[in-house]
Parts: sequence; C-alpha cells; structure tokens
Amino acid sequence: LKSYGEEMHFGGKAFEVEAKIATILSAERLVLNCMQRMSGIATLTKKYTDKLAGYSTRLLDTRKTTPNFRLLEKEAVRIGGGVNHRFGLYDMIMLKDNHIDYAGGIEKAIEKAWHYVQDQNLDLKIEVETRSVDDVKKVMKIGKVDRIMLDNFSPEQIKEALTIIGNKYETEASGGITLDNIESYAATGVDFISSGAIIHQAKSLDLSLKAITQQKYLQKQGRTLEQSAVCKHQQWFRLDGIVYSTAPDFNFSTESERQNILPPGQQLLRIKLDTKHRGGKTVSIVSGFQMEEKNVEALAKQLKSFCGSGGSVKENEIIVQGDHCDKILLWLLKNGYVKSKKS
Repeated sequence: LKSYGEEMHFGGKAFEVEAKIATILSAERLVLNCMQRMSGIATLTKKYTDKLAGYSTRLLDTRKTTPNFRLLEKEAVRIGGGVNHRFGLYDMIMLKDNHIDYAGGIEKAIEKAWHYVQDQNLDLKIEVETRSVDDVKKVMKIGKVDRIMLDNFSPEQIKEALTIIGNKYETEASGGITLDNIESYAATGVDFISSGAIIHQAKSLDLSLKAITQQKYLQKQGRTLEQSAVCKHQQWFRLDGIVYSTAPDFNFSTESERQNILPPGQQLLRIKLDTKHRGGKTVSIVSGFQMEEKNVEALAKQLKSFCGSGGSVKENEIIVQGDHCDKILLWLLKNGYVKSKKS
C-alpha cells in the first residue's frame, strides 16, 4: 500500500500481510518495534532534509546507532532523504579529537594516517576534525586529507573557515546543529552537515497491527465459510494493515472498499482466452480489477456492447463470449486502462 519514503497520515495503512495465526502473533511485536523505530528515524530525517531544500548541503548520519541495528537505522535515514556516512571503521579514516590528542597534535595525526594508507595501499579517504580556525589553517598547510570537519563551529566561523579552505577539500559541519538553526549552517555553503540526533533523538511513531479473521473478512463480503473455496485453510489471519493506533474511529475496509482507490490508469488488467470447462466454447476473460463490483458490471456492459457479444461478471472477472481479446485490449487502452495486457 505504501512505498519507501511515502508519507503516512493519521489512520492510514502502510501494508497488508497474510500468514498463519501463530506466525503473526509471534512476529507482531518485533515487527512493530522495528517499524515504529525506523519510521521515527525516517520522519525526523525528512524534517531535517526538508530544511535543506534549495541548498547544496547534504545531511549525513553518524555511527551513533543502536547496537545491532545500524543497517536498519541507516536505511531509515536514507529513506528520509539523508546520506549514509561511515558504516564502520573500515570505510573511511576519521581523525577525531581523541585521535589527534593521542597522536600529539593534528599534524602528527594526519601524517600517521596518510602513511598508513600509503603503506597498506588502501583506498580510504581521510577526514580530520578541526576545533578552531587555527586547526583549519594547520590542516591546509599539511594537506593529505579529503574532508575537513568543522566541529562546533558557529555559522560565522564556518564562513571564515570556508574562505580559507576554498574548494580544495570537502567540508562538513557538525555539533550543535538543530532543526532551528540548520538553515543558517546550510546557507554558509558547507558541503555536508552531520547529525547523530536524527537517529538517537528520533521518537518512535505510533503504529499498530490490526487483525481480521477469515470469517469476519468473508462476512463483510457477504459470503460464508461454506461458500469460500479457502474454507479448508482455517489457520490463517488476514491483516488489513498497519495503521496509526491513535485513530479511534478506524474501521477495517472490505475488499470492495479498497478497490475504490485505484483509478483506471493504475488498474493492472489481464486479458486471456479460455476454453476450459466451457463445452468447447471460447470466451475472453478480463481479470485483475481493483474497483467496486458495480463498476466492474458497468464496464462489462460497455465491453459486451463494443464486442457485440454476450457475457457475464463472475468472481470479479468479466467474461465475454468469443475471441475478442484484441478488441477488448484496444478498448481498454483507449479508455485510460493503460496498464492492461494480454496474458
């Protein structure tokens, strides 16, 4: 029902699943916990990236992630419009304050990292953290890096630093950046803004899983278990989706109600010729409708009239007597059912 990155609204449904009762009940809480957490991260990230619209600055995440959940949390950032920074210690060298202090200064830290990369013949970029404009000047003298992080700089300090750096190295602003001030940082022209808050400060969204039993589902369709061909399979639930649990007036939608939502241009209709169990007669069958039954019946009348043949509607399929697949496809395409195909 929903794609990655698509916005959800109060009372909306994200997706539907079908499974055995035991499977659903055992997996429900784990799935919801992960969905709520990742949806919260994607939502907060989207708020940050929306603030960057119109600027060249891109939003980075950090390694400040929940243990064992880094891949999922970084994927949530990507879905929210952010850019994934390092996944570990192996994909980029970042010289932070502690590295610099232990190495005996920013110049020595850069030299050691650069020689390590050269000696080991590694394809690794080097980023160095600077804590002042003086640090930036030191880095510019020694070089041998790919990106300069401006840590806890004010927007005014960043402008000064960018004047020194020019376009020689990538630049990244970090520390003290919030939704309230992120635009002032982006306005400086810095290449990246990194934020651990988009992950560790994200608030989980309120989602819930609502189940509808096979019997209840069939009753809403006006059918009974005895009438259903699937009544032999008693051990499954149909879930009508993950929805916001804060919607007090939420009601399950029936199949016909859900079918209302697709316009002609999104209907995936399939047309086929069939002769099985029809006493040697040939019929053209149109299936795949996602619309109310009354609309299918109205469409059937138009197709029968266009083909000059009889027919009927059965189990949400249109059956037209005779071989009219080409004519039916032509009519459907001309009338906006552009995703129709012969099968």
